[in-house]
Amino acid sequence: KLVSYVPQAIQLNTDFKVIDYLSLGRTPYIGVSSHLNDYDYEIIDKYSIRFGIEEYYDIEFNKLSGGQKQMVAIVRSLIQDTDIIVMDEPMSALDIGRQVDLLRAFSDLVNEGKTIILTTHNPNHALSINCDVCFLKDGKIHAFGKCDEVVNETLLQTVYGLNISLEHGRRDFVVFNT
Repeated sequence: KLVSYVPQAIQLNTDFKVIDYLSLGRTPYIGVSSHLNDYDYEIIDKYSIRFGIEEYYDIEFNKLSGGQKQMVAIVRSLIQDTDIIVMDEPMSALDIGRQVDLLRAFSDLVNEGKTIILTTHNPNHALSINCDVCFLKDGKIHAFGKCDEVVNETLLQTVYGLNISLEHGRRDFVVFNT
């Protein structure tokens, strides 16, 4: 009930349908009855519709694409209804359009009172929502703070070991120069 977690990749050894997998997010709340009530299904529908995955309900989880699985896992973590959500590279299997939509949704969720902690290898994710960031390299913290206060070309070049510039002086898109 305190923290939900989204792993980088999920493999189920069952033939769960998506609705069954999503229902697992309500496990902390169903008690000994092991039955979902109308409120549980309302929460499942609320987040499934919000993130556009309700059409997957009757599909076996293992038959989904990697990106679809990742979206279902993200929604399952929201269905768990915790204040803190930890995500390990939640956008690694998603196309850029879905990534942009998710970043906007994450910002909305933070504004609704959720705390979201996520890892990413793409600095554009942090730059696009100006969140708190922690840049790590070789197990050492190179920068921590508000994105627009700590991210600069020198930091990005140090962390990524590449010639990187912020496009036209803007702080919302990284360009890798070769």
